[in-house]
Amino acid sequence: MRIALDAAPLLLPAGGIRRYTVELALALAGENPRDEIFLVGDRPAALPERMRARRNIFAVAPRSRPARSKWWSLGLPLTLLRLRADVFHGTDFSVPYIPAVPAILTLHDLSPWRRGAMRPEGSERVRARTPYLLPLAARILTPTEAIRREAAHYFGLSKTRIRSIPHGVAPFRPDKPRRMRTEPYVAHLGDHGSRKNVAVLVEAWRLARGRRPDLGLVLIGQVPPGSFDEPGLTQVRPANDAEMAAWLAGAQALVYPSLYEGFGLPMIEAMSLGVPVIASRDPALVEVAGGCAVHAPADSAQRLCEAVLSVAEDDRLAARLRAAGAARAAEFSWRRTARLTRELYQEAVQAW
Repeated sequence: MRIALDAAPLLLPAGGIRRYTVELALALAGENPRDEIFLVGDRPAALPERMRARRNIFAVAPRSRPARSKWWSLGLPLTLLRLRADVFHGTDFSVPYIPAVPAILTLHDLSPWRRGAMRPEGSERVRARTPYLLPLAARILTPTEAIRREAAHYFGLSKTRIRSIPHGVAPFRPDKPRRMRTEPYVAHLGDHGSRKNVAVLVEAWRLARGRRPDLGLVLIGQVPPGSFDEPGLTQVRPANDAEMAAWLAGAQALVYPSLYEGFGLPMIEAMSLGVPVIASRDPALVEVAGGCAVHAPADSAQRLCEAVLSVAEDDRLAARLRAAGAARAAEFSWRRTARLTRELYQEAVQAW
């Protein structure tokens, strides 16, 4: 099978959609060596080293300026025909305006159509055009049943056109065993967007410090330097996955109080390292955690503080969460994601 994936997420420095695109492409290429995987975009995308090492993964850019300037309406359909692609997968809310081959659209969540803090900055284009692209997709993919139900209701879609396929977790290990800090700490992994609810997390941590003055907080990821500056709070931007895993593995818990999520990949990454997870009661996070996390209301710093202290001070609870979380994380793999996604490609081709 000749599979084309949207390469636009590879232009992002980090984030869940970039990781999804990279890991899915690698797993598709590894599981089906005879398949050819094309990363297509209106601008040349630099493939990560792991992708360049695969002989059946290729980066493809437009050959002319008109094709580049009218990418979604002209350049992409022509490129798909030139490549003789069997299917196109829009990994970032988009499919070609003119269907040239069967297309799959991944709807990661409905945050662009939410209001207030749950709507991410810079989502105006997705919010405006994706509703018109959904009818052009042969199939729609969501990462959880929670988003599948929400999408069907909000957009009035037939549930037979929507498939829920969970993300996986890549081998995620520290580069070497080490303590990143001498004092105990809880961690948050992700960006600092308003829907991640980091401000409430910081307030909950301050309350917890009233009883545990030695408890630190580490914000891992795309957090603007200096956004929080006080003793006991550390902000880090790891240079690579191994360093990120080292910071995460040393935490007493991952605290993930997001207001709204489509999947919540940091939870599974933490669980794979044997780190207890404290999360909000967002439906997708509850679904993915599968009963292996402590959940607290996202809008209550006091309740979140109580959850943090319960894990930090109850060794039996922490041990139970570590064991249950590791078993839960083992259920998620990019190989499984790739296998189920490829089956969806075949279904779309047959229905075309």
